[in-house]
Amino acid sequence: MLTSSLEKTKIAVAIQEKPLNWGSQFVDLIIMIVPGKNEQKMTSRIMEEIYHIIKDPKLLETAKKAKNLEEFNQIIENREMRT
Repeated sequence: MLTSSLEKTKIAVAIQEKPLNWGSQFVDLIIMIVPGKNEQKMTSRIMEEIYHIIKDPKLLETAKKAKNLEEFNQIIENREMRT
């Protein structure tokens, strides 16, 4: 896994109103991760959370309806409380 010179891991979330053509499919949720140096465990945890989001159709649809980052984070945190 590639890492950056950043101290902390950075995450960007883009939710598209109109899906984008991404190769052979259309996507409306894009999550980008830039791992911080020496944060492999954090990056693994983030990847695990993303997996949980995309494998749960209801959670995925709810997350894609988030209006801002705070709302997106709240949806994810509520999932963690239920599990």
